[in-house]
Amino acid sequence: MAVAYVASRGSAQNKTAEAGTAITVASVTLGSRLIVLCGYDDNGVISSVTDNQSNTYVEDAAKVAFSGAAASIWSAKITSGSAPTSVTVNWSTQPAAKALRVFEFSGTADSGYAGTPGTASGAGGGTDVGPTSLTVDPGEAGAGLIVAEAPATVFIGSGPDWATGQVDVATSGGGSASNIANRSIASTDGQDGSAKADLGSADWVAISLVYRPLVERVPRFTSYPQILAH
Repeated sequence: MAVAYVASRGSAQNKTAEAGTAITVASVTLGSRLIVLCGYDDNGVISSVTDNQSNTYVEDAAKVAFSGAAASIWSAKITSGSAPTSVTVNWSTQPAAKALRVFEFSGTADSGYAGTPGTASGAGGGTDVGPTSLTVDPGEAGAGLIVAEAPATVFIGSGPDWATGQVDVATSGGGSASNIANRSIASTDGQDGSAKADLGSADWVAISLVYRPLVERVPRFTSYPQILAH
């Protein structure tokens, strides 16, 4: 069974310090994996991710930060109760600005991702980022995000391999808190991905990683000697 991007299931963004940021999600399928792609101010620290059906979320890609922008990826295999309708990112250190996105993938292994997350960071645009340091084998697919400390109008481009799930979410407005823009992206089956950040002078970070497929068990058959009737 190959891993497949299904859909973007919800997002949330604001510039308010809060203990938890709730994301409304819809049409989630039991047995799929929800991937929570988190962009936030670099001072923020996520303590946990939860949903209203008590599924267990783990940090697949640990926080990477650069001069005002931070990113991390959490996910859970959806196996508890009925389909969740809300996912909450809980903060032990509350950032002012955050932009969060939830993707649904089908066909992932219970253990989730493969290899080591690829990361990149910098200031300004024109830099290719993505899971180029990872091998994306047939049946696997990649997920990632680019986060910029920038106005919501900043464009985050993408390379040809990121054919699905290119979705932006961003904060906006004035005030002392910086804006955060997040482009969440998913690769196609078995293809390495790259994305280009066209960000002017904005500081940015990126994380990407590969999700492995569920291995279907092949039934074992036992043969018995035939007893011939005489």
